[in-house]
Amino acid sequence: MARHHRKSPSRICHFVTCFLLLPIIIILLGVSLATDNWLLTTVDRDTFSLDQLKLTSDAENYDHSRIAYNRTIGIFRECYIGKFPAFLESKSGSCHSVNYTVAEDKQDKQLTLELWQHLQLKRTQLACMILALFFCSVVFIFGVCVWKYEHHCIGIFACIFIVFTAFMICLAMTAFHAMEFIETNTVKEAGGMYYQKNWPLYIKHASTRSYGVCYAMTWTAMALCLIPAFLFGLVSFQFKAEHYNRLRDNYDYHQTSDISTIMKSSTNYSPVTFGQNNNYSDNIIIYEGSNTFQELEGKYVKS
Repeated sequence: MARHHRKSPSRICHFVTCFLLLPIIIILLGVSLATDNWLLTTVDRDTFSLDQLKLTSDAENYDHSRIAYNRTIGIFRECYIGKFPAFLESKSGSCHSVNYTVAEDKQDKQLTLELWQHLQLKRTQLACMILALFFCSVVFIFGVCVWKYEHHCIGIFACIFIVFTAFMICLAMTAFHAMEFIETNTVKEAGGMYYQKNWPLYIKHASTRSYGVCYAMTWTAMALCLIPAFLFGLVSFQFKAEHYNRLRDNYDYHQTSDISTIMKSSTNYSPVTFGQNNNYSDNIIIYEGSNTFQELEGKYVKS
């Protein structure tokens, strides 16, 4: 059986690949978590009539104006892009914070099931993204330990944690798509313009929703997690195989050394059986007048 050195070129290549990909995954997750380009809503205001343009440019109609301009939506903020009226920026700034708690004006009201589902899905997405970032950081630490200590158990833990990272990302994206479906197709909140089903028809027809850069970066991070998971698992398997090979070699070496010692120290003796009292796995029967051993029916016999 071929023996691979613990620092063979192929293994070094595996580690280098992992150490290059893990920071990239961490950066992708961090950027997608911190920036606001998950969803891009583009509003074609050229299709509006004069009355509609006036309505969506009036400070008295803030709710209509808020959804009638181009904007990007992230995990923490929703920001206007391009040209928008000054009163929108003066009222709330160019960005709105995404609320993860029940609004103050609704705390005394009974929220519908759809609203609760939407809120919990937002929280789930945020929690899963944070956990994915944490698990990936832990994997990098485990990777350094695998390189230094070359132990298969550490490599297995690294493989498990990177799989957890990919799972958390998938769970976050599942929550994101479920939240998007509820937001656009299910919830109709009376008196509010946040949910798409409550938008006026002319804004619905002029609006186009598309996925942004952060969305693509998150899926890319999930796909990249599969490569370190495979490489850490492969390296751990190799370390484990080498561990068993060393145990077998040590056992064979000690067996050969014990038999050679018995042969050299024995000159004139009668048949003696070395067994359980001498901690040998097989009985060894010694006879006079011979210099060789051969294996016969599970026993070493001097013939």
